[in-house]
Amino acid sequence: MVILTFDNKTIKCTSNAPIYQYDTNIDLIKSILPVDYDGTNLNNATVILCYKNSLGKGSYIKLEKSSTPYDSSRNQYFDKINSKLTSVAGKLTLWLKITDDTQNFNFQTGESTVDILPSKEIPKQASIESASYFDQCLMKMNQLKNAANNAVISATEQANSARAEVQKINDAIIQINEKINKLGVI
Repeated sequence: MVILTFDNKTIKCTSNAPIYQYDTNIDLIKSILPVDYDGTNLNNATVILCYKNSLGKGSYIKLEKSSTPYDSSRNQYFDKINSKLTSVAGKLTLWLKITDDTQNFNFQTGESTVDILPSKEIPKQASIESASYFDQCLMKMNQLKNAANNAVISATEQANSARAEVQKINDAIIQINEKINKLGVI
């Protein structure tokens, strides 16, 4: 869990578990804000978590207010850490943007960082060689593609066979009609 603690428009970031590159929907990010900041009630504020990865790219996530306050003077806001946050290993810079349209205020906090550790790789010299998750997905997609191609080939062969049978029947009908015409039966 990553915990962002608000104190006088600055935030302090602590993490009680390592966060790895590509981790998604397993760890929480929790922000703890005071109910009152400098005489302004933050109870109905919208809290947006803004972030920027080590490549300078980022975005934002709206945090949901918990129905249970952190304590009598602070509220807590949550969301799951997703792959957008963990897509790049390195320092992830975080800050909060806090707004309330009813009370007409808008401010942001200072920044804090959390480390996103590089994704671990399976050793290549493992006694049983195993492909990475993405390689396994690629192999499954190729197998499905090959199965689909084989089904198309089989369907085409069956259609061609049926077409040949229909042609034989048409040829037989033409021959019968020619024989009937020669006999002058009709």
